[in-house]
Amino acid sequence: MLFAALVLVVLGLATAVVAAWSGWPMPGWPVDRVPWPFAWRYDADLPVSPYVWHKLWLAVASATGGVILVWRGAWHRRWRWGALAAGALLLVNASWPRPALYLAPALPTSFERSSLAYTPTSLLQGRVAYEAQCASCHGVAADGQGPRAAALALWPSTLGEALFQNRLEGEIYWRILHHPPVGAGRHVGGERVTDANASASAGASAAGGEQGNTGHAGHAGHAGGATTSSTTWVPAPDADAAWRVVDYLRAIAYGASGGVGMPSVPAPEIALSCRGRGRVSLSSLRGQPVRIVAHGASTEEDERDDPRLVTVVLTRGAAGRPVGNVHLDPLDPRDAVDAECSSADADAWQAYAFLAGVTPDNLAGAQFLVDRQGWLRARHAGGAEPAWTSGDDVCGPSGRLHVALPVQGLAQILKAMDASPIAPDRYRRG
Repeated sequence: MLFAALVLVVLGLATAVVAAWSGWPMPGWPVDRVPWPFAWRYDADLPVSPYVWHKLWLAVASATGGVILVWRGAWHRRWRWGALAAGALLLVNASWPRPALYLAPALPTSFERSSLAYTPTSLLQGRVAYEAQCASCHGVAADGQGPRAAALALWPSTLGEALFQNRLEGEIYWRILHHPPVGAGRHVGGERVTDANASASAGASAAGGEQGNTGHAGHAGHAGGATTSSTTWVPAPDADAAWRVVDYLRAIAYGASGGVGMPSVPAPEIALSCRGRGRVSLSSLRGQPVRIVAHGASTEEDERDDPRLVTVVLTRGAAGRPVGNVHLDPLDPRDAVDAECSSADADAWQAYAFLAGVTPDNLAGAQFLVDRQGWLRARHAGGAEPAWTSGDDVCGPSGRLHVALPVQGLAQILKAMDASPIAPDRYRRG
């Protein structure tokens, strides 16, 4: 049994080395919902020096040779003891580089992903859970500037785009799920420990595996506890609530950065009313590029049908409700929406305000481009904003395409979207 396990480990390491050297995608943990059993995982984005790769190759070669000799000695009488001794010597003296030089720290849920639908309702529920659990330390804007931040033993981390660049979603989920409740003491060795007297120990524990103040999963500062006792107790989030917080943080991180420096974000699922199709979902439009326009006083030109894509217009709920700072009346011909597809869901308006990085009152005029696979690829803030922006290079090398009107530049962006589709990643939401 030990021999078989050793063979599997050597083969796994050899596969990782070959995959990294050749640029192939690295096979991950094949079983969903089964905890990852190791403290480390492979990360294709981790910079590894040629010296470390050379040393790793030598160690793999030495271990492989040792396994072969041990196998030969176990099954062949001739030279048995010599082969066993030589194989054991190679295995024992294989000089493996430290794991931190070529692997990333892992958690039991590193390769887990949410089974929840990415919808406006889920995002709003995530905001409620975040504000109850995390905002007092990490801030409403997830900028680490909450009202309790200054009183903590460790300053809370910012939870922006770098959080998703440096951590898998399953790792962010783990940190949130296992975060101590706000204001709730913990029992250590049979003794109840409050936020006040646990700040040092909890802070040190939460800091384990964290590498600084920004761009990391978890609530390091929050877990540090306050230096003053809290009288408000908020229960820890359950699994679904933790995933909703992850989704909400991902949406506002996209809103703040436009997707720069973070994995791609899918367009939240919304119910649509489409001309000639009736009631359909946004996901049913997969295979076609989609432009989402937040209806406003000056978006009539952008809402016209375009044969190159499907135009979806968002309105802010029921008739006569204000859109942005302008009161629009659907009964007024000047304000009527005559788009290929539309959604009057107020929650959808709020969700796309998260993704635009604005308040709902300022969303009118904003636009998003969704590719054929359902990913958000570019956005335009509307109004006097002179550019389409993207998290990658579909809007040009700088991620910005300056235009006088949003309708300009669409052909270039659509062509770039088709030329560079998002690669599938089963460990991030898609």
